[in-house]
Amino acid sequence: MSGLPVLHSKDLVNWEFRGYACDKLDLGPEYRLEDGKTTYGQGIWAPSFRYHNGTFYIFSNVNGRTPQLLTATNPAGPWQHTELKHSLHDLSVLLDDDGKVGVVWGYEDIHLAQLTDDLMEFVPGTERVLFAKNARMSEGSHFYKINGKYYITSA
Repeated sequence: MSGLPVLHSKDLVNWEFRGYACDKLDLGPEYRLEDGKTTYGQGIWAPSFRYHNGTFYIFSNVNGRTPQLLTATNPAGPWQHTELKHSLHDLSVLLDDDGKVGVVWGYEDIHLAQLTDDLMEFVPGTERVLFAKNARMSEGSHFYKINGKYYITSA
């Protein structure tokens, strides 16, 4: 993994490099192009960048692994790295102002659940399917709360 850059902008036109959430993500020989494996070249994808109560969060997918969680109190770093326990394709996380953490994810079928405080497990009984595969919702969902209302968008 060649890394995950963090950029800053005040106008969404001009961007400044702040650092890397990770300069490389070494998860084994296949990510170092050893033994003829090519997982390395597929990179980090579908990051969900969030800020809540003084902490920056990046949730991101890596082929062949469960999602990666990177946290920092400064976007320039240093960043702490944790691997989540569940496979969550194109996840988007909502760190709500009531202390609850919601996650939406999926490819064609879109799921929703509440995460435990450590972000590692689903709160029992909260996982559900919002849209079945035949709904053609695709992937790349995003989860937001705006003016007290919850929104889920999908690519």
